[in-house]
Amino acid sequence: MAVGINHEGYMETADLQGRTVAEVRGLYQVKFSIPEKAVAVLNGRGIKGKKEAETVVNDCDELEFAVRGGSKLPLLIGALLLALAATGGIFAYTWTTASVTITGATADTEFAAVDANATPPSFGTNVFGKFWGNMPNTGNLFDITPNTNYSGDLLVKVYLTNAASLSKVFQHLNMKLELHDSIAANLNAATTGHTYQLLTLDNGVVTFDLQNGVGAGAPYYVYLAGGSFKSNPRSPLDWSAGYSVAPALYLEVTQR
Repeated sequence: MAVGINHEGYMETADLQGRTVAEVRGLYQVKFSIPEKAVAVLNGRGIKGKKEAETVVNDCDELEFAVRGGSKLPLLIGALLLALAATGGIFAYTWTTASVTITGATADTEFAAVDANATPPSFGTNVFGKFWGNMPNTGNLFDITPNTNYSGDLLVKVYLTNAASLSKVFQHLNMKLELHDSIAANLNAATTGHTYQLLTLDNGVVTFDLQNGVGAGAPYYVYLAGGSFKSNPRSPLDWSAGYSVAPALYLEVTQR
């Protein structure tokens, strides 16, 4: 808070709010030659000497020290306490504002549709104990169709979700997965140089980088290109409870 001090044309501002009248007198007694007999006048009311130490100067008070008689003009120190902003001053300012709305369009579908293929391939052979075999059947496992208004690339991940149940039957199980476009071109070979990726009991996830617009375009397919396996003995283990010979796959497609 600011206090205005005025004496015979000399002006000064100081922070006096919260001080007693006696403290204010002490601060300016020498600087402005305030005599002992000067009377303190707070808001037009005289403060007796003993009360000066008890009387606190508050916001917007006016404090004078006046010597009456013997002089044409009283000795006057006016201390006006102003209610100011926290910065210590009052600032008058104006401003102008404007607003804008960023427009956008919405689509009534996801950025890509993902479906299990209507006719996925079967395992293709009986699984005997202590048996080496191949997965002769091939075909599409999943269909991926990006929205026509989406032009970005996609990250395609295929997970093997029941490896624990399969491992009760198989010592190893390898499935060759490929990413194809609408005319069955192998996109994995086109973008990485590898014709397929292996999904196994030990490697339970494979990832494809689907560069939207490469090849003939949508729909795209996760394709089973075959595989191989070796089974555990049926006896004496008898393939413990909860075994499975049917791989369960999960597809996840995200923006890249």
